[in-house]
Amino acid sequence: MKKIFVPTDFSKCADNALNYAFELAKSLPAEIIVFSAIHPYDGIDNNMYNLTLLEEIIKAKGDALVRYSRKYQKRKEYEQIKVTTLSEVGYAAPLIVSEAKRTKADLIVMGTTGATGLKEIFLGSITADVINSSNTPLLAIPEKAKYQAQSKVVFSTDFINKPTAAGIEWLEIFNDLHGSPDINVVHIMDNERERPDAKKEEAWRKVFGIIPTQFNYIHDANISVAIQNYCESVKANVLALVAPHHSFFYRLFFPSQSRATVFHTRVPLLVLPRAKNNK
Repeated sequence: MKKIFVPTDFSKCADNALNYAFELAKSLPAEIIVFSAIHPYDGIDNNMYNLTLLEEIIKAKGDALVRYSRKYQKRKEYEQIKVTTLSEVGYAAPLIVSEAKRTKADLIVMGTTGATGLKEIFLGSITADVINSSNTPLLAIPEKAKYQAQSKVVFSTDFINKPTAAGIEWLEIFNDLHGSPDINVVHIMDNERERPDAKKEEAWRKVFGIIPTQFNYIHDANISVAIQNYCESVKANVLALVAPHHSFFYRLFFPSQSRATVFHTRVPLLVLPRAKNNK
């Protein structure tokens, strides 16, 4: 059985992500770990640690997390889902990475505002830090995104960064769950001279294994907008990509002034860990 790790700050975005996680867990099935990080400064009083206050905060937030999770467990459609709550003192991003690893989570599901697009998801955010530090696949859920049983999966690739075996497994899971006949693989060619490469396609079909795929190519200088437009054109409900080195995200989501359109999305984003050997 899969384990889905869901960090929460009790915000509306986190609520939506948890609701999505429950729907996903019901379909798989899977168990859910609801996690809350307690900021270390919550226990500081007049620049000195007040241990009694800190202990009270830990207990209060732990109890609040249990009540928060039970709201979902009380729903008839979720009553069979196993739920564990967990809270730790520390900074959110490193705790999410370490606790997801310690609990052997298969997937991290996190909420994002969505209003400012992927710019907020990746850069200067907790989600960005988790993506850059974790080897666990991560599903970022925009605030208004809803789980849909029938949908299409788009996989955006640069033909360089390959996903881990765990990432491929989640691609297959989402493709099967959503009843899609294949995964729409899209490569944005920002160089006018670039052309489709049959050899690269064949190599990547081996990466995807048994997952049926169709390759699509788009010439566009603005990669982020091209991906957005493609997702909208095929009515995709999940966008997947491999998390490469951090500088790539700056290029993709913070283009130069000549390509300055920020990618806004309402599509859940499945970020897959990058395989160490990309040859």
